[in-house]
Amino acid sequence: MVTIRKIKQQVLEFDVQRYQQGGRTAYSLVMDLGTLDNKVPSFINKNRIERANRRFNATHSQKIAEYIYDTEDWVLGSIMLGIDPDYVEFEPYHEDDGQLSESLGQIRISDTASIRILDGQHRRMAIHTVRDRLRQEIRAQKELLPKNGNSNSLKKLERKFERLGEMAIPVNLLEEGNENELRQMFADLAKTRNIDAAAKARFDQRNPFNRAAVEIVKFGRSNLLADRVEMERSTPVRSSNDLLSISQLAR
Repeated sequence: MVTIRKIKQQVLEFDVQRYQQGGRTAYSLVMDLGTLDNKVPSFINKNRIERANRRFNATHSQKIAEYIYDTEDWVLGSIMLGIDPDYVEFEPYHEDDGQLSESLGQIRISDTASIRILDGQHRRMAIHTVRDRLRQEIRAQKELLPKNGNSNSLKKLERKFERLGEMAIPVNLLEEGNENELRQMFADLAKTRNIDAAAKARFDQRNPFNRAAVEIVKFGRSNLLADRVEMERSTPVRSSNDLLSISQLAR
């Protein structure tokens, strides 16, 4: 599939294959890293669960960034995104017989702020880290250029930055605007890939004990536990006044 990146009045356009998954409309596409870095929101938070994602692990993301920077033939898995259906328009292509295709076409995304990362926040931020590092190194080399007169290092860094922005990553985009549904999707993904216990307890509302634990905390149904449940980590911090974590309460 050819990567297409067009930005007209903040509208993104991509060649896609449309398909159905779990009753939702979804699209398979390829996004260049420049567009991913510039247009896909991150909403990361190191200290708390944010939107439809787990807490951000800076160490994990940094390891991915170092891998991308140091490895010419790097490889990363696909990123999964959710988006409000109101901001996606699908235009089908014509088949050879003149009929409109059911699956192949082009989408237009009119509001990138509606995009949510379901899987891939650490890869997305690692790509940003590498591109930002290269920008800083390019600026440093430009400052040194009048002194040493050697432009080879500068040209090498500029080529590396340009090539990185043109490289691409597969993306699966699912139509879903409800944040509770997005959180449930994240929890469902974790059934085959572990996530931290706190995020799972808060997101996986198919589990009745998780629902009960969240209800107790959210609506203050326990005088004993009021403001004394750790919501972001699997166990309470020793210095805190928390009695237990949300996952421990669910158990």
